[in-house]
Amino acid sequence: MEGVIARRRISVEPAAASVRAAEPQPKMRNALPLPRGRSGLTARARPAEMLSSGWRPLALTLASLVVAFVTAAGSATASPSAGERRIASYCSPSGDVCYGVFNRGGQIILRITTAARYFQRYTLCVTRLPRGTNPEHAQRCGWFPLFGQSGSTWGSSVNYARQFVGPVAHPFTPLSGRYRVTWRNVCSACPSAERRHSDGGSPLGPSLFFRLPLRR
Repeated sequence: MEGVIARRRISVEPAAASVRAAEPQPKMRNALPLPRGRSGLTARARPAEMLSSGWRPLALTLASLVVAFVTAAGSATASPSAGERRIASYCSPSGDVCYGVFNRGGQIILRITTAARYFQRYTLCVTRLPRGTNPEHAQRCGWFPLFGQSGSTWGSSVNYARQFVGPVAHPFTPLSGRYRVTWRNVCSACPSAERRHSDGGSPLGPSLFFRLPLRR
């Protein structure tokens, strides 16, 4: 089950993390022919013969492929859950980090999924475009934790209306318009008092966009 973030107050602030590249897999080597017996027929190679001949690289290659398959099975995804419709999404080239904007029964859900716990928290910034200094167009950022998901994956889902609408000098009802969402690393160089709401961390990838009101 995905963790839903408890409501917290997000303040208004004025205004890239790299993911691991997929490691290249070793190329398969041709296996050596089996030894021939006295009768001229091909005989079964004994384990010692396999290890002393060219079978060792083949065995290691097969083991590497198994590890690669298990790793791929734990990759992050940006697929919608039951009852959701995907509005926009992004996955890193390696598939280690994915995030997206989803419509869940008329509610905007902002979700991130990672193949492992690469960080404990991340920063999420939402802006009603065009960005401005007035409350209706100010960028609002907050940090959120990751929760364990199935297998080795981690993730977090944020309800936009609950986290970014009101009460700090901001409309309590989502306004119509185009919105920009950016997932970022937490700003490690920022003072601790400003870190929670800072957009100083490097982005995890490109920004995504959604428009309100949602189309039915």
